[in-house]
Amino acid sequence: MSAKIIPTPAARLDLDRIFSYFVAKNRPHVAAQFNDAFEETLAFIADFPEMGVPLDSKKKRLAGMRIKPIRRFKKYLIYYRVQTDGVYIMRIFHGHQDIESLL
Repeated sequence: MSAKIIPTPAARLDLDRIFSYFVAKNRPHVAAQFNDAFEETLAFIADFPEMGVPLDSKKKRLAGMRIKPIRRFKKYLIYYRVQTDGVYIMRIFHGHQDIESLL
């Protein structure tokens, strides 16, 4: 049985920022491909939430966070937490960003 996916407001803003970037670069077709890949990755996370790599951090507030690269867009990473009521999508970042300072 698939887990419920629960995006946080911050994750929704991250997604909007990523789409806006692709559109601003005059690449709406890439934005559409990214959306498809993102949805596929969310479906995988819903089916196998424990498959994401645990985030290696000494910060307590990041305990339990997992990471899953987006299919076909491996430099974009989904940060999420598995809870009893579902999988919380916390943030979506490009891997070159200073992630720990953003989380």
